Amino acid sequence: MSHEKPKRGAVVAGHPRASAAGSEVLAKGGNATDAAIAMAGVLSVVRPHMCGLGGDVLALFLDGKDGTVHALNGSGRTGSLATPDFFRAAGGRAAALSVTVPGAVAAIVDAHGRFASIPLPELLAPAIRLA
Repeated sequence: MSHEKPKRGAVVAGHPRASAAGSEVLAKGGNATDAAIAMAGVLSVVRPHMCGLGGDVLALFLDGKDGTVHALNGSGRTGSLATPDFFRAAGGRAAALSVTVPGAVAAIVDAHGRFASIPLPELLAPAIRLA
């Protein structure tokens, strides 16, 4: 397995501006995590109803150095009062009371800290310009 930096790359996103942001990051020498973070930022602006910061993140990362796969669970947590007794007392209304705190922002920060190579402000600059 070669450990050289890839000479080419590709990205895909649900909006052309997000794909453009990811492509630019790769062209600057960023890695796949950098591109994903840049695209997520842009999607939060151009398609917030589909890919906003108020959601969750589940992601897999392949470490190009040793081939290990890392999983990131950015599912939001429930509030501290959401105990089994709370839901039992709610009767049939439990589903409406089970909304979680979004985990996307924490997941992006965690992924950046562990796998990214470009500073976060630089990755979010395309989204900031669009906003």
